Amino acid sequence: MGGVVETALAERVREAILRVVPGAQIDTEMDYFDRVSVVVVSNDFDDMPQEERQENLWEALKAALGDEALGVGIVLAYSWKELH
Repeated sequence: MGGVVETALAERVREAILRVVPGAQIDTEMDYFDRVSVVVVSNDFDDMPQEERQENLWEALKAALGDEALGVGIVLAYSWKELH
């Protein structure tokens, strides 16, 4: 993938996630397989099981990106209290 394509996909990933987790801190980077790796941190994840977090995030990505969601490698979701 070229840098512009990577940046465009990463931006679409951020937009899709912000629709379901407004105000989240989202960091993206390209992994070794040229896929977007994502870290999402939000208070919305307090007391939410990891499985539910993943379900919500991947549903949003698939809905917004369609087949482009295959360009996302991993999504890590944390609450702020888990990081402190």
